[in-house]
Formats: sequence, C-alpha cells, structure tokens
Amino acid sequence: MSTPVFDPARLQERIDRFAGRRIVVLGDLMLDHYLWGRCERISPEAPVPVVEIERETSSLGGAGNVAANLAALGARPVLVGVLGDDNRAQQLLDAFTERGVDTRALVRDASRPTTIKTRILAQHQQVVRADWESRADLAGAALAAALDVLARELPQCEGLIVSDYGKGVVTAPVLERALGLAKTAGVPIAVDPKESHIDAYRGVSILTPNQHEAGWVMGRRVTDDSFLVIANAWWEPLEWRLPGEPYGPRWERAIDTAAGWVAPAAEQREPLDALTGTIEVPPRSLLVLRRLQPQESER
Repeated sequence: MSTPVFDPARLQERIDRFAGRRIVVLGDLMLDHYLWGRCERISPEAPVPVVEIERETSSLGGAGNVAANLAALGARPVLVGVLGDDNRAQQLLDAFTERGVDTRALVRDASRPTTIKTRILAQHQQVVRADWESRADLAGAALAAALDVLARELPQCEGLIVSDYGKGVVTAPVLERALGLAKTAGVPIAVDPKESHIDAYRGVSILTPNQHEAGWVMGRRVTDDSFLVIANAWWEPLEWRLPGEPYGPRWERAIDTAAGWVAPAAEQREPLDALTGTIEVPPRSLLVLRRLQPQESER
C-alpha cells in the first residue's frame, strides 16, 4: 500500500483553515508513561529481566492526543471524557494545559481510576506494560454529566471526533446522544472505532479502522489492496461514507488513502511522539480532519 502524496501548499492551506474551529473530541483519556533503562542481568528472584531505570517520559494518549493535535493545528478542541479523582488525573490535566487543551468539559468520576499505561523499555525494546484502568461502562452521575456536556457543547461546534479505546466512556447512551446531536447539527463525524461498537457507527462521515479492526469486522484478514474494494461493497449498507459523496471511485480512493496510513508495519510501532519526545500530527488524522473543511465545490 502506497502512502499518499500531498501538494505541500495545498495541505498547508487546509491546515490553516483549522484556526479557531470548535471541534468536540469525545473518547477515552489516558496517559502513556514510559520508563527507559538498560537490562544486563536476570533477577535471582524469578526468571525475569532486571531493568535499571535511567529516565522516564510521558505523553498524551487516546482522545487527549487527538485534542492536542487539533490544538497544534490552531483549532479549539472541546475535550469530552472522564478522569478519576486521583493523582494521575492531575498529571493528565497538567499535560493538557501544556498542550493548550481546554479541560473545562471533562468529567470526574471517583469510582474509576485515571487510565495510565506504563511501559518499561530496555535498550529501546519494550519489556512489559502495566495498565491502571477501568473498562466498566460509564454510569450514574458521571454518565449524566457527560450527556449534559455533549448537549451543551455539540450544537456550538463544527465537527465531532470520536476516539474509542473501549475504556467505558464511549457507550451506547453516550454514542446515541453524541451522534444524534451531531447529525441534527449537520456537522461531520469522524470515528476512530473499537470493533465491539462498530454497528453503532452507521451514517458517520468517515471511519478509520486499523488493519486489525477492519479485518475483525469482516471476519477476514487484511492482506492487500484488493481488500479495500471488497470492504467498500461490504460497508455500503452500513452507510459509512464521506458526507455528500456517492459511492464509487472517489470513495474507494478515500479508503485507499486511509489504509495507506495503517499498513501492518506501522501498527506495530509505538507512537512517534512517545518514543522521541517529538510532537507530530499523524497524517491519518489529517485525512479525517480535512473533511471538516469545505471542498471546492461546497464553497
């Protein structure tokens, strides 16, 4: 699968139009935490490596990373998600502030921990990962608060991005409210899906499954470009399409473009900003987000 080539000037023009755009980002919040070190011996207590930690870093993950990328593009993301009432929540809030992300719409839920994924790496090779999280569906006062935030914010925004990591925030009631409000407002809806919720995303503007998720939904492995043509026909009854465009060559090119950014090798790597400390907007996000801008024929 080939990576698409953009005209730099045209791409910059599209990026510039993000300035000031209010876009709701709904999804699971998490902090990616990294412990870096060296491994030169095996523990005498158990047959496991001993990693001598030399430094630690952290970066935003999940929906928070999407919101930070939007802020870097000049947009005004409205982040809708849930944090626990713990010290890790403050780490995330500090990271959002540093990246210019407004946190006033976030919901706190003392019944669940703030999600943090700690990876231990030795000689740049991941040894183990430890997760603090709850995957229970949002409920009670926290669910009510999230629904109220969506009802307040979505009618004032120009787009909705759903970043679903299956951690309990993106549930049937939340999706019903968010997608209903967005469709009523006539704004584009972009979804980075979790396969377990795939049926809920009927009629969204664009869906960006990775290789595994697309294959899981169709019950077959994604192996080459021919899969994209099959996927186009298979997904048609589910109404997953670009807004205002019929199915056909343009849609197939759009799927091909998205798939070019989720090639198998890319799915196995850690995010660039987490491993290098470099903040980078993933090209696949640009494909999704560019649909929030009017096309030439729509101006």
